Amino acid sequence: MKRIILLLLAPLAAAAQEPSGSVFMNGFARITQNGKSWYADTAGRHAFDAGTPLGAANEGKTLVRKGAHSGMLGRNGEWLLPAAFDEIDTQWGDLWKVRKQGKQSWADSLGRLLLPLQFEEAGYLDGRYFDVKQNGRWGIYDAQAKQLVVPAVYEGFDYCGGCGRKADYLHAKKNGKWGIIDFKERQLAPFVYDHEHHGMRSDAWVASFSRQKQPLVLHLPTGKEYPDGEVLNNGMLVYRRNGLYGMVNRAGVEVLPPAYETINGVDADFAPVTGFISMQQKGRWGLADSSGRILVQPGYDEALMVVFDSLFITQKDGLHVLLNAAGKHLLPDGITDLEPLKDECALAFRKNGKYGIYHVAAGRITPPVYDEVGDLYSGGDWLKTCIRVVKDGWSGLLGPDGREIVPPQFEEGFEVVNMEGPVLVSARKGKRRALFNAAGRMIAPAKYYSFSQNVDNTAFIRVAMEDGDGFRMGIIDTTGAVVCPVEYDELTTLADSLVLLRKGPQLFVMNTPTGERYLLPCTEAVPTGNPLVLTVKNNGSYYLFDLQKRSAITPAYTQIDRFNGAVAVATRAGKTGLLQADGRLALPLEHDLVINLKNGVSLVVKGNRYGFADSSGKIIVPVEYDYDAASYSFEYQRGPYLVLRRSHAGGYLTGVAGPGGMVLLQPEYNVVFFDTEYKGFLMEKERRFGLAAADGRVVVPVEYDDIVPQAINGYSGSFTYTWPLLCKKNGGWVYLNRNGQPLPLKINEVVPFATGLW
Repeated sequence: MKRIILLLLAPLAAAAQEPSGSVFMNGFARITQNGKSWYADTAGRHAFDAGTPLGAANEGKTLVRKGAHSGMLGRNGEWLLPAAFDEIDTQWGDLWKVRKQGKQSWADSLGRLLLPLQFEEAGYLDGRYFDVKQNGRWGIYDAQAKQLVVPAVYEGFDYCGGCGRKADYLHAKKNGKWGIIDFKERQLAPFVYDHEHHGMRSDAWVASFSRQKQPLVLHLPTGKEYPDGEVLNNGMLVYRRNGLYGMVNRAGVEVLPPAYETINGVDADFAPVTGFISMQQKGRWGLADSSGRILVQPGYDEALMVVFDSLFITQKDGLHVLLNAAGKHLLPDGITDLEPLKDECALAFRKNGKYGIYHVAAGRITPPVYDEVGDLYSGGDWLKTCIRVVKDGWSGLLGPDGREIVPPQFEEGFEVVNMEGPVLVSARKGKRRALFNAAGRMIAPAKYYSFSQNVDNTAFIRVAMEDGDGFRMGIIDTTGAVVCPVEYDELTTLADSLVLLRKGPQLFVMNTPTGERYLLPCTEAVPTGNPLVLTVKNNGSYYLFDLQKRSAITPAYTQIDRFNGAVAVATRAGKTGLLQADGRLALPLEHDLVINLKNGVSLVVKGNRYGFADSSGKIIVPVEYDYDAASYSFEYQRGPYLVLRRSHAGGYLTGVAGPGGMVLLQPEYNVVFFDTEYKGFLMEKERRFGLAAADGRVVVPVEYDDIVPQAINGYSGSFTYTWPLLCKKNGGWVYLNRNGQPLPLKINEVVPFATGLW
């Protein structure tokens, strides 16, 4: 097919003082003049000079400069902050610190100022409260109350902004010393301390204070100080007295006396925090809870560490021990290794060189009889909760509750067969697979090549078995009973109870619940979309065959194509129409060619004329347009639109109809390009260009020498544009807005939009 590519006339060289411009991108165009660039907005005004694309939390945003000022643009070019600020600091991600005329504020990622731009300095505390400087002193601004709630009379503040729990108090400095106040300026600790920003907390303990250069921990509710104190992750304070350690709870009450050589938390780094501690006395370790209750008397070699929230690992006499919070040993003696399997909620242990498993949720022990145990890293979420075991070189599978699903008699390569219904797992041995249910019962022995769940009936499993150079297929149910013998070359599901089978040249239909099978009188059969009707071929002719009536419901056709939605193209005696699955003709057999397109539309051809029909067979575009037999069918449909053609001067003129057949553009254009978002058309007629809206209204008359969209693809016939639109007429370039009016901005030549912006 002859194709015409949009003409972009090469501009003549311009004088240095005449401006050049780009297409508009996200509401801006780049203008260059005398070696300098700036960006115009859709009204033609100077918007900004340059932009820097941002990344990470500000991905898609652009920091712009206009003269000495900064602004912020969003992903689609919208102004988030006007170019009126002296500085926009983005180092805190999607919270921006802004400065203007010596004043500071903060803005969120939508460009909203979180507090008035009236303070000498502004610090971010938690999104509601800000520490602000006014007349050389610091106060607290409440963005919710929109006022200062702590007057600006302090020398400084500190706050634990990174704590998991928001603090309801502040470190405040007055007369050179630090104290604690709340957001109503009530004093919680006197101003008698020195302070450094370390060990910051948000609970009842203050761990950043010192007196006379001696660090201490302060308990806010009681005001009691603890030299050499350490707060554990669980909020308990360990303190030292006379060389021994005791423990104080969050309320400030001593729950363990200073009688221990060491007191540790039991939680691993970055693990959930529990209320347990491990304490050492006379070189032996025990366990206590946050109330100070001794759960396990000191008697172990190593500090106890928690696993799975309430179990504990330690060692005694060089052997590993697993305890519960009552101190009960959960594993037999003689364990030489113990390793948590977190995803499986289990612990692998080793005894006498063999591995066993303790399953936490079930409290079940799998005896130590395996050479290896380990995780499964693939195969779906359920399979990842299972444990792979190896014995004598063969692999098996333990389920989430510790039961043996697959005995260690197979190679690796376990697969969950079904997506719905009870879990079924296949295991590989050589080229063959066996099938097991979640209770560990073998459903099918290792004689099959593959298993797959029947999509239409999840109670059935399709199976394949090698047979010489090919495969034979059949069906079993989830108990392993054979539903359809494994003896067929092809197997196609028609409905939840019907399958189409091929065995050599013969075709059968089987009712799977009853096992009834009958021979079809044909050599080819394909589904129609109606599970009870097939398209069949016999002796060179095609029919629709009703499976309930067990007979043809149409006369013979020379061809019936595959159904596309509700209809299929059918041909007899050289004439073509559209056939429904009930055997009736939606479109009579009076056309030379019918081609199913997308969206339920068909191209209909008679002689050298064509039109379009919908899925009911109704002609929605009359068969009166000129058909090009050398063209491809996809050229007659562009998304929801239908392409209309008229012969002209050895080629074709093009028009457009909507999805319902209404003519939007008469076929009078040499080329029509379709917007990629289907919001308009770019037309060329006798080397003049124009633009129409999606409803066919011409919004830019076809009278311009050239139009430059954002992008254009001559091969696919598509383009992308935005307003204002760059158009050329009588040697000069103008920008037209969507009302067809030019901007007060004329350019001499076209330049690229700067790379990196959007």
